[in-house]
Amino acid sequence: GILMMSRQMRRLVENLLDLARMDQGFAKQHFESIEFSQLTRDTVMGFEALYFERERILSEEIEDGIKIKGSRQHLQQVLDILWENAQKYSLPHSEVLATLRSVYSHHCLLSVASIGEPIPEVDLKKIFQRFYRVNPSRSRDGSYGLGLSIAEQVVRDHKGKIWAESQNGINRFF
Repeated sequence: GILMMSRQMRRLVENLLDLARMDQGFAKQHFESIEFSQLTRDTVMGFEALYFERERILSEEIEDGIKIKGSRQHLQQVLDILWENAQKYSLPHSEVLATLRSVYSHHCLLSVASIGEPIPEVDLKKIFQRFYRVNPSRSRDGSYGLGLSIAEQVVRDHKGKIWAESQNGINRFF
């Protein structure tokens, strides 16, 4: 109990520090050319065991050769947050599908789709706010509602957009 609580507190403090650093704007000079297709594929592979353990399947449809300029560490963090959330909020024995493809010139679209409790329309925009949780009882599982706001900040700093859609029991994060 105490060990688990201290881990949760540590994660909360680390997340708050990340947000504070991002509020000051992280250094764009650390941007490099990143093989995003490979980074995404590697992250999927890194999560496969956890998904298997939690009785879910993680599949991917990743277009090869997509490169983007950015901070590898921060983009990795976004992928981790999206995969972790999809695992946490998807139904047991369901599949989570990660897709990455290039769309018009110099843009790519990443999406993570999972079958789960529908996200109400009113919550779709709010879930990116700090400390916001669709279901407040979720705070007991060590979730403080910071992951998606960190992801949004990173995506914004990379001149991108992040949003969620929920239709027919499928929740998609883009």
